[in-house]
Amino acid sequence: MLVVLAAAYAILWVVAAGALEARFRAAVASRGNAHLVISHGEIRRSGFPGALKLDVAEPSYAYTWTRDDGSIATLTWYDSSMAVRASPFRPSVLRLDWPKQALLEVKVLDGSSPEPISLRAETARVDIWLSDGHALPIEGELRHVGALKGFEGTPAELLERLSFTGDYGNGISEPSAAWRFDALNLTGIDLKSGMLLPHDAPDQARIDRISGRIEIFGPLPEPDSNAAMAAWRDANGRVEIHDGRIESPKLVAVFEGTLALDGEMRPLARLDMSVNGLGSAVEQGRIGLLGEDGEGESLLVVLLGLLSGQDDPNGPVELHFETRDGRAHLGSALGSIRIGKVGPIDFEATNGPHIPFSFRFKG
Repeated sequence: MLVVLAAAYAILWVVAAGALEARFRAAVASRGNAHLVISHGEIRRSGFPGALKLDVAEPSYAYTWTRDDGSIATLTWYDSSMAVRASPFRPSVLRLDWPKQALLEVKVLDGSSPEPISLRAETARVDIWLSDGHALPIEGELRHVGALKGFEGTPAELLERLSFTGDYGNGISEPSAAWRFDALNLTGIDLKSGMLLPHDAPDQARIDRISGRIEIFGPLPEPDSNAAMAAWRDANGRVEIHDGRIESPKLVAVFEGTLALDGEMRPLARLDMSVNGLGSAVEQGRIGLLGEDGEGESLLVVLLGLLSGQDDPNGPVELHFETRDGRAHLGSALGSIRIGKVGPIDFEATNGPHIPFSFRFKG
């Protein structure tokens, strides 16, 4: 009897190992596209008689996009090997030791390339539930991610820990997807210019914590198609932000919000937040502001105006940002001020969804 059970278990393990490898290969194949290229070397099965294990040689995930200035950026995650583990009784639940190294490279229009940025993680783990080769719920964690220009030297830590989960509905119940995230101790890095901030960067360049929950309602769309996003809008599609929180050394903000599309594909958005420490940050001009050619200074004037009636400008301030009918408004308990115009979103733009926004301060 024991021999029969042992033989049955061995057959189960071999079948499950084959299914695990097939699911992994199908998941990789289904995610290759013009922007994302996935490659790997030899795959070996091991772990018998315990947990299933695939040893994947030289895994690489390269994502390429066009930036606003026309330059081409490529972020590549890679490693010498990656382990994929699963239980023989649940071969559709994968635990991946994600590649712990990454490289950000930029090529500008004249063909030159700034010095790349190397990123390294101490821990990179992702758990994925698969169904017919498609990823469903996802849970992951990154710890102690550091970066440096070039390849030599000791990386400056950018992130102490990031944990995230993604849950997907069954196509009937809502929301159709929900993501939760929690990141600790983020230090300043400007990936757009490819320059690391110095260790003595201003306090506002550091975020002690950012966390929240994002829920998507309506059938999950393809976000690179205008037609698909219009269909999502017509099916009452929207995005909700809950329990948002940002903490920095001198500023704390909690926020909730919604995002949808109007009939002209313009964003219908509202963000309500309560901010502590805003007064001193505004006066010192240390908030990362949007806009160019004096637009940031104009927004400073708006914020100072909204704070002028506060007994304590560093105490709790209730702020509301809203876009409707192509107009953007910023307000508080003292009133609302129109700050700009927003146009239809082009989801098929070369460098990803493009939102035309013009800052027009009007008192």
